[in-house]
Amino acid sequence: MTPENSDTKPTPTHDKTPANVPHYVLRRGEILGPFEIEELHKLVADGVLEYDDFVQEAGNSEWLPLRWLLVPGDAQDLGGALAPTWHTLLKWSWLRLRYNLDAQSLYAGWVCLGLALCGLYLSSRWREILWLPWAILAFFGGVALYRRERIGAGIALMLASAVIPGSLWAYFY
Repeated sequence: MTPENSDTKPTPTHDKTPANVPHYVLRRGEILGPFEIEELHKLVADGVLEYDDFVQEAGNSEWLPLRWLLVPGDAQDLGGALAPTWHTLLKWSWLRLRYNLDAQSLYAGWVCLGLALCGLYLSSRWREILWLPWAILAFFGGVALYRRERIGAGIALMLASAVIPGSLWAYFY
């Protein structure tokens, strides 16, 4: 069976989205919504949302650039696999790290502290660059624990992330 007009391109799946299906928007690490398509158009026009934010249809696990939903002519042909851009990977990495430092503060904080210690051990030329960001993230994990009323674990993580790398750095360098 062949199509009647073989010169036409396949239509991306998001062009067939009904207007009354709720959509969620990922903007600067926060998930906003639900919105209908008309609301999304208005929010973009008002400058609240940007075309480079991501949108997800309720019940669908795929996130697409908002531009692809609102301006279907700008959508890429989705015939094959999509490779995420570095910008997309950085957005998702930040969102995941922020989630882990909030929801799984103790585990994420100790992992960050471990990475700080490994960075401190491996550093030779740029000492602070390899370990200091991880120690700061571990400290923020302790702050998140403290704010969630896990005071003992929060204080222990904050002290460990400040004292252990700092004293090792002072001793070795």
